[in-house]
Amino acid sequence: MFRSPFAAVLFATAGVLISHAQARADAVDDYVNAEIQKRNIPGLSLAVVRDAKVVKAAAYGKANVELDVPVTTDTVFQIQSITKTFTSAAILSLVEEGRIALNDPISKYLDGTPDTWKEITIRHLLSHTSGIKDFINEPTASIRLDASEEEVLKATARARSTSSPATSTPTATPTITSSPWSSASSPESITATSSRTASSNPWA
Repeated sequence: MFRSPFAAVLFATAGVLISHAQARADAVDDYVNAEIQKRNIPGLSLAVVRDAKVVKAAAYGKANVELDVPVTTDTVFQIQSITKTFTSAAILSLVEEGRIALNDPISKYLDGTPDTWKEITIRHLLSHTSGIKDFINEPTASIRLDASEEEVLKATARARSTSSPATSTPTATPTITSSPWSSASSPESITATSSRTASSNPWA
């Protein structure tokens, strides 16, 4: 069919290029790739949903730069505090439906809570006034390891609470604490504390 091996290679290469052109990036891919370059984003995945149907699912960049692992549409990301907004909205939806109450103790819904948590309510958790210690920044915690909900509960229950749950809604006073990730203060290092005197913190 071909008069020379070079012609065969050229034809095959042209076929690959045509196929690539047909499957080339669309406007969404172009935008995302441009933002990745501009903002130095290691990687991300996205889904475009229309009428309850996924019309586009795509992955870009690296899930692990160190190990050169690419992002896939199945990659699980650590989204951390982004969950607070979703969780609050979901909890208040359940309250509106009458399925839970803000003043319910969390032990009503969580098995294995210690006795020291018996006065802690859902309202306390949502307003960050429970006194439960945030363990995520502990030296023993690692966001690179997967942990089940039960394991997180056990790890948190073992940690000594920083204070008792607030008995009333306190006036929040923003205080800036040092961040382990940066010498400069970051939004994650700003926490709201009540005017109550907290017990000594052995992790501070």
